[in-house]
Amino acid sequence: MYVCLLRAATSARTPDTDIARWKAVAEEVRPEEDPYLHYMVKGNTLSHREWLNLNNERMKLRRQFNAFFGEWDILLCPAAASAAWPHDQKGERWRRTISVNNKCVPSTDQLFWAGYSGVVYLPSTVGPAGLTRSGLPVGYQAISASGRDKWATAFSRFVEQEIGGFLAPPGYE
Repeated sequence: MYVCLLRAATSARTPDTDIARWKAVAEEVRPEEDPYLHYMVKGNTLSHREWLNLNNERMKLRRQFNAFFGEWDILLCPAAASAAWPHDQKGERWRRTISVNNKCVPSTDQLFWAGYSGVVYLPSTVGPAGLTRSGLPVGYQAISASGRDKWATAFSRFVEQEIGGFLAPPGYE
């Protein structure tokens, strides 16, 4: 859902020629074969009726999160499913891969964690959680209730006081 809503939001500035290309791709791509591409194309070509249905799902999730944050101050999540990876701008984004647990996976899979809070308009702060054995940085995401942006930031400041702040990996000092 979050990829569709994100792409729908950014499609307003997409040239008509690209939208036409995405509509053609939509006829060919199946979600089980290439999930990110499927949802990206769908989001870029959503009808208003489809967007309304997805937005209703978003509102249901917002109510569920409001209930959750009635009992909890912060939700901790990974910042991504892996440590930092080399910067890569070659080719189409959905074709790029990274290694996670010695398995080649689409780099777009990492978008889940940012989308998790973003799709329901929840504030979050990403903070450093340490380094992997190979020296790469890993992080956590502190998500707070709607309207409580400063809570996530304050939480991250407290974590930094306890475990330390960002350490650049070797070669990036």
